[in-house]
Amino acid sequence: MQSGFQEFGRLLRVAPLYDLCRLLPKPRKTMLLPNISRCASKFILITSVVCPLVYAQADADKPMTEAVILSPFVITSETDAGYRSENTVSGTKTNTEIRKTPQSIQVINPAFISDQQSQVMADALRYTSGVTEGNNSRGDRFEMRGFTTGIPFRNGFRDTGRAPRDTANFDRIEVAKGPASVIMSRTSPGGAMNILSKLPQPKTGATVEAQFGSDSFKRAVFDATGPLGDGKLAYRLTGALQDSSSHVDLFYIERKFVSPIVTFQATDALKFVAEWEYLDDLRRPYDGILAFGTAPLNVGPETYYGETFAYNDVQTFTQRYEALYTQGSHFSARLAFRDNRTNEVGDVVNQTGVSSSGLLVNRRVSRQNNYVDNQYFQADFLFNFDTGNVRHNLLLGYEYGWNLTGGAVDRASLAAISVTNPQHGVAIPGTFAPFSNTQTATWYREYYVQEQAFFFEDRLTLLAGARFAAFDNRTDNFRTSNTTRDGGDAPNPRFGAVWLPRDGISLYVISSEIQVASTVSDPDGTTFDPVTSKLLESGIRLETSDKRFAFTFSYFDLVQNNVLQSDPNRVGFRLQSGESSSHGLEVDMTATPMKGWEILGAASFMKAEVTGDVNPARIGLRLANTPDRSFSFWNKYTLQSGLMKNLGLGIGVINVSDRVGDANNTFFLSSYTRVDLSLSYKHDRWMFDLNLRNALDEKYIEASSSRNAVRPGAPSNLLARIHYRF
Repeated sequence: MQSGFQEFGRLLRVAPLYDLCRLLPKPRKTMLLPNISRCASKFILITSVVCPLVYAQADADKPMTEAVILSPFVITSETDAGYRSENTVSGTKTNTEIRKTPQSIQVINPAFISDQQSQVMADALRYTSGVTEGNNSRGDRFEMRGFTTGIPFRNGFRDTGRAPRDTANFDRIEVAKGPASVIMSRTSPGGAMNILSKLPQPKTGATVEAQFGSDSFKRAVFDATGPLGDGKLAYRLTGALQDSSSHVDLFYIERKFVSPIVTFQATDALKFVAEWEYLDDLRRPYDGILAFGTAPLNVGPETYYGETFAYNDVQTFTQRYEALYTQGSHFSARLAFRDNRTNEVGDVVNQTGVSSSGLLVNRRVSRQNNYVDNQYFQADFLFNFDTGNVRHNLLLGYEYGWNLTGGAVDRASLAAISVTNPQHGVAIPGTFAPFSNTQTATWYREYYVQEQAFFFEDRLTLLAGARFAAFDNRTDNFRTSNTTRDGGDAPNPRFGAVWLPRDGISLYVISSEIQVASTVSDPDGTTFDPVTSKLLESGIRLETSDKRFAFTFSYFDLVQNNVLQSDPNRVGFRLQSGESSSHGLEVDMTATPMKGWEILGAASFMKAEVTGDVNPARIGLRLANTPDRSFSFWNKYTLQSGLMKNLGLGIGVINVSDRVGDANNTFFLSSYTRVDLSLSYKHDRWMFDLNLRNALDEKYIEASSSRNAVRPGAPSNLLARIHYRF
């Protein structure tokens, strides 16, 4: 125990965190890809000095052995069985059994991602309770328990959301319900999604696959891994190429993605990880259709109100470096740095509303040149020790973040287009008027502590944690030459308990709170209190002794306070009087009734509404894009013997109740039921898949973000895959 604290002190003295933060570059208006930043270079230098020193101090004379210690900050798929996953890192930031985590967590693992032939996150999350897709064609947007999740996380770091993420290098998606900001920074009240990358494997292997489908869909994916040299080095290289049109008129997507990752096992206790990602997503922007009156326009899902000149191109480059050190079972450390840089250019046609006659869609075009640059550094120190018969896991952590977002947008008017018979071919305007040119730089400093205490031979787990977050924000308006500065801080506590009265039963309760400091102020300089979200959740997990059936029942009560609203008596001013709440029951199930039969089921019953507002008439309004009830059930059976051995048949059903389409409840989205089918066959190293999505050709609305952005669900479509394993 004493040596662990000594190592902690040495780490801090060698690499002071506040000094490392100063290495981050200053805000800038342009961005270059894919140069490795100075901070990344310093990180490699520091960790290459710090971690060997730590190891040398503790194990100077110990030779390299085959018994490599797995870091508690890393999770693998080795314990997965079918669609069932037993462990997670998104509940406590360390590899922990889900049954000992006081939080509702669903893991979308590689088996399910593959069976769905998922290309983006939305494909993989359709069968997850409490999660609905939002309407954002140029990125990933979801609602969870009635609240927008914001930007998903990648390997514990906040990501950008300018383009849908490619699943080619996804190992799993961990969905942590409820406020999780003690572990993951600045999360949504509804929860957070953490995407974990595929890791290099000790044995050489490779797969290639080709996908073909409706609407000229074409996609190629490759995945190769194995050791390098003497085995201390290992690599993984994943990538994808996609070229497709769509059921939507004139819509197309061209994607290029590649991600190499390298690990270096310097010693049995010290490991380095380096990962890079590059994505180029070129597509024709599409925001869907519009609402007119109290319902979406009654037009086909193929309807497109944009133009032939419209395009949006997102290029993003990401680099991640980690150093993982484990000293026996008593002390572990993780130092990690991530840099993401994104450029976005395009001419985007915006739908601004339906004419009063209901015959025309009003439009404009926006010429945009945007950029995002974010850099994050994390330091985690885990101490494991005993006091009497009580086992402790004490986590101390620090995160520094720097985020730069900006760009210029020019606009021009565009001729209206027919609602029912849109004719395209309008030339792009010759002149554009400047609309906005801003840049916002934000610096985050966050400290967190978490204690897990295990009593009665791990039958009882008590968890307590807190995160203290502070930020400084600067916004430059280059059109007006105005600069605004603000900042704030907020504590975020969390308390939970898990009781295992007997094998197969896990009872949990959790109380958590997140406070997000406001980044806006009124014209008179008034600053606002943090927006506060509080969660009280209890649940029970049931699992049969053979682990063939597992159920999670969770009841939650979530309230968000201090929501900013427009002041009805002063134009341009705000009032902090809004309140929204969501409460309900969620059920999640994984099952393997017999060998070859895999089931994933989910159900959600919730009431999400406005419970406080400066306008009393708004109290009781439903939260947008959130169904009161949803149900999903996917099952797949693979024949285990006979002439048709390895033939797999799958069927899935998704039922969603009616929803409101916007915050003001001015229009409504009808309920729907969608049926998906699959057929697969494996032979030796070959695998063939057919997925028929929306098999009954249900006409429905998948998501809505406003009256001018309502996205119909895709009609029946077929997707085929040929997969070969080397």
